[in-house]
Amino acid sequence: MDVQATSGAEAQQAQQKNGLNGTQKLADDFDAFLNLLVTQLKNQDPLEPMKSQEFTNQLVQFSGVEQQLATNDKLDSLVDLQNGSRAGSAVNYIGREIEAAGNQLSLQDGSASFAYELNDNAAGAVIQIANGEGNVVRTLEAETTAGRHEMTWDGTDEDGNALPDGAYTMNLLAVDAENKTVQGTTSVFGRVTGVETSGDGVLLNIGDIGVDLNKVKAIHETSGQSA
Repeated sequence: MDVQATSGAEAQQAQQKNGLNGTQKLADDFDAFLNLLVTQLKNQDPLEPMKSQEFTNQLVQFSGVEQQLATNDKLDSLVDLQNGSRAGSAVNYIGREIEAAGNQLSLQDGSASFAYELNDNAAGAVIQIANGEGNVVRTLEAETTAGRHEMTWDGTDEDGNALPDGAYTMNLLAVDAENKTVQGTTSVFGRVTGVETSGDGVLLNIGDIGVDLNKVKAIHETSGQSA
């Protein structure tokens, strides 16, 4: 979670820096333009005065860019205010178990629950659970009927060894009688341990993973069967 929080903060700082650089560059360019204009006006031939249309167009362009930068600053402020408000509301999730769309699984206290939904009946289906290095540590047999199913992983590998709490990935693999992929969706359960804001919005911390607030599907008291 520290990596995600740092990445979000760095992205926001970079965005703010880019905005400041844009404003400073506009000011520098405008000063250079005014100096050039004054110099040319001083040195113009009184009998053939220079045309002002080009300078007028330049002034209009500078004005348009300045207004756009100001609009961007205001939009950034609105986004910050919105994220702050949503973060305040999201605090109510702390300590509660939620269901969120996705396949990032958080092993908490030696247990992790999830759900999957098959679009059609399958001839075979498994859930593969991988660690942070992408290595599959456990393969679970899954129900093959179309519809929603819930499961709980006991946090052990294929040899029955208890694995450390942390972030894992679960993938649904299902095929029909002709060995063609059966499509489905996954969601995860977890207890919310904290709230943070990032460049992507508000994240709910579930152990070592962050879940976008927009992906929350439901709040549950308990989850499904053990496996």
